[in-house]
Amino acid sequence: MNSRRSVFSLAAICLAALLACKEGTDNPAVSRLSVKVHGAGGELTRECVYLPVLLGSNLERTIPSSAGLRIRIEATRDEAHITTSGAFPNVKRTVTQATLEAGYAEEFSLDVQGARYQLNLASQCDDD
Repeated sequence: MNSRRSVFSLAAICLAALLACKEGTDNPAVSRLSVKVHGAGGELTRECVYLPVLLGSNLERTIPSSAGLRIRIEATRDEAHITTSGAFPNVKRTVTQATLEAGYAEEFSLDVQGARYQLNLASQCDDD
């Protein structure tokens, strides 16, 4: 009798968990940030960064590129903070999840140790 009750309880818990994960208006969409660096020789760096989905989660990622350019991304499910170091001018940008969902694209011209680079940020990754 106890094993039946345990099986029933486990099934009820699994069903409740499945229903809680059901797609609804409270669940955030999966947002992506495309990061590309182009130099005179072509594309140097390409990354697709997924913003965290769980409330309270965060992501910290450093993307190294050539010639000492570093791109730092700190993200929660609500926004991504993008900063560069090793370039002039250094970029400091915050992009919200709502902006990424609506469609975002921005390009920055950077000088890294005398060489010209383009940093492209966008809400669409190449695999979209």
